[in-house]
Amino acid sequence: MEPVLFDGQYVLVMKFKEYKRNDIIVFREKSSDIISVKYLFGLPGDRLGKSGQKFYNLSIKPDNYHYDYNVYEKVFVLNTNENFVLGYNELNSIDSRHFGTILNDKILGKVVLRYYPFKIY
Repeated sequence: MEPVLFDGQYVLVMKFKEYKRNDIIVFREKSSDIISVKYLFGLPGDRLGKSGQKFYNLSIKPDNYHYDYNVYEKVFVLNTNENFVLGYNELNSIDSRHFGTILNDKILGKVVLRYYPFKIY
Protein backbone atom coordinates (compact mmCIF):
# COMPACT_ATOMS: atom_id res chain seq x y z
CA MET A 1 0.00 0.00 0.00
CA GLU A 2 3.01 2.28 -0.35
CA PRO A 3 3.14 5.29 -0.29
CA VAL A 4 0.07 5.40 2.00
CA LEU A 5 0.99 2.56 4.37
CA PHE A 6 4.32 0.78 4.83
CA ASP A 7 5.31 -2.61 6.26
CA GLY A 8 5.64 -2.55 10.03
CA GLN A 9 3.11 0.23 10.63
CA TYR A 10 0.29 -0.34 13.10
CA VAL A 11 -3.24 0.69 12.21
CA LEU A 12 -6.58 0.91 13.99
CA VAL A 13 -9.31 -1.00 12.18
CA MET A 14 -13.04 -0.56 12.77
CA LYS A 15 -15.90 -2.71 11.50
CA PHE A 16 -18.67 -0.87 9.60
CA LYS A 17 -21.99 -2.00 8.17
CA GLU A 18 -21.14 -0.50 4.78
CA TYR A 19 -17.92 0.49 3.09
CA LYS A 20 -17.36 3.14 0.43
CA ARG A 21 -15.29 3.16 -2.70
CA ASN A 22 -11.64 4.09 -1.94
CA ASP A 23 -11.86 3.00 1.73
CA ILE A 24 -8.70 1.23 2.88
CA ILE A 25 -9.86 -2.12 4.22
CA VAL A 26 -8.36 -5.10 6.02
CA PHE A 27 -9.59 -8.51 4.83
CA ARG A 28 -8.79 -12.20 4.70
CA GLU A 29 -7.90 -13.53 1.28
CA LYS A 30 -10.30 -16.32 0.38
CA SER A 31 -7.78 -18.95 -0.75
CA SER A 32 -4.92 -18.52 1.73
CA ASP A 33 -6.66 -16.81 4.69
CA ILE A 34 -3.80 -14.27 4.78
CA ILE A 35 -4.74 -10.86 6.21
CA SER A 36 -4.20 -8.06 3.65
CA VAL A 37 -4.71 -4.31 3.36
CA LYS A 38 -5.94 -2.75 0.07
CA TYR A 39 -8.33 -0.06 -1.07
CA LEU A 40 -11.85 -0.72 -2.31
CA PHE A 41 -12.00 -0.09 -6.03
CA GLY A 42 -15.28 -1.79 -6.87
CA LEU A 43 -18.36 -2.29 -4.73
CA PRO A 44 -21.19 -4.82 -5.16
CA GLY A 45 -23.12 -4.00 -8.34
CA ASP A 46 -20.31 -1.93 -9.91
CA ARG A 47 -19.46 -2.48 -13.57
CA LEU A 48 -15.74 -2.92 -14.20
CA GLY A 49 -13.85 -2.88 -17.48
CA LYS A 50 -10.48 -4.53 -18.11
CA SER A 51 -7.94 -3.35 -20.66
CA GLY A 52 -4.58 -5.14 -20.37
CA GLN A 53 -3.70 -5.18 -16.68
CA LYS A 54 -5.63 -1.94 -16.03
CA PHE A 55 -9.13 -1.97 -14.56
CA TYR A 56 -11.68 0.84 -14.85
CA ASN A 57 -14.76 1.37 -12.73
CA LEU A 58 -17.43 2.11 -15.31
CA SER A 59 -20.01 2.85 -12.60
CA ILE A 60 -18.30 6.19 -11.96
CA LYS A 61 -19.37 8.45 -14.80
CA PRO A 62 -18.50 12.11 -15.04
CA ASP A 63 -21.41 14.09 -16.52
CA ASN A 64 -19.53 15.11 -19.65
CA TYR A 65 -17.90 11.75 -20.50
CA HIS A 66 -19.15 8.92 -22.71
CA TYR A 67 -17.70 5.42 -22.28
CA ASP A 68 -16.91 3.37 -25.36
CA TYR A 69 -17.29 -0.20 -24.09
CA ASN A 70 -15.57 -1.57 -27.21
CA VAL A 71 -12.12 -0.55 -25.90
CA TYR A 72 -12.27 -3.07 -23.02
CA GLU A 73 -11.25 -6.73 -23.34
CA LYS A 74 -13.76 -7.67 -20.70
CA VAL A 75 -16.64 -5.89 -18.94
CA PHE A 76 -18.24 -7.51 -15.90
CA VAL A 77 -20.56 -6.63 -12.99
CA LEU A 78 -19.71 -7.46 -9.38
CA ASN A 79 -22.28 -9.63 -7.61
CA THR A 80 -24.15 -8.43 -4.52
CA ASN A 81 -21.56 -9.94 -2.17
CA GLU A 82 -18.36 -9.12 -4.11
CA ASN A 83 -15.79 -6.32 -3.75
CA PHE A 84 -12.80 -5.57 -5.97
CA VAL A 85 -9.64 -4.34 -4.24
CA LEU A 86 -6.43 -2.81 -5.58
CA GLY A 87 -3.15 -1.70 -4.04
CA TYR A 88 -1.91 1.86 -4.46
CA ASN A 89 1.33 0.58 -5.95
CA GLU A 90 -0.44 -1.17 -8.85
CA LEU A 91 2.72 -2.38 -10.58
CA ASN A 92 3.86 -4.36 -7.52
CA SER A 93 0.55 -5.11 -5.82
CA ILE A 94 -1.04 -8.53 -5.51
CA ASP A 95 -4.74 -7.76 -5.39
CA SER A 96 -8.10 -8.67 -6.96
CA ARG A 97 -6.45 -8.76 -10.37
CA HIS A 98 -4.61 -11.86 -9.10
CA PHE A 99 -6.77 -13.51 -6.42
CA GLY A 100 -10.24 -12.38 -7.48
CA THR A 101 -12.98 -10.58 -5.63
CA ILE A 102 -13.39 -10.29 -1.85
CA LEU A 103 -16.65 -11.42 -0.27
CA ASN A 104 -18.34 -9.11 2.25
CA ASP A 105 -17.88 -11.60 5.10
CA LYS A 106 -14.08 -11.63 4.54
CA ILE A 107 -13.78 -7.88 5.30
CA LEU A 108 -12.45 -7.39 8.84
CA GLY A 109 -12.85 -3.60 8.84
CA LYS A 110 -11.72 -0.21 7.59
CA VAL A 111 -8.40 1.43 8.47
CA VAL A 112 -9.27 4.58 10.41
CA LEU A 113 -5.89 5.52 11.93
CA ARG A 114 -2.19 4.78 11.61
CA TYR A 115 -0.78 5.01 15.13
CA TYR A 116 2.74 3.60 14.99
CA PRO A 117 5.39 4.69 14.27
CA PHE A 118 4.57 8.22 15.37
CA LYS A 119 6.81 9.82 12.73
CA ILE A 120 7.44 8.76 9.15
CA TYR A 121 10.89 9.62 7.86
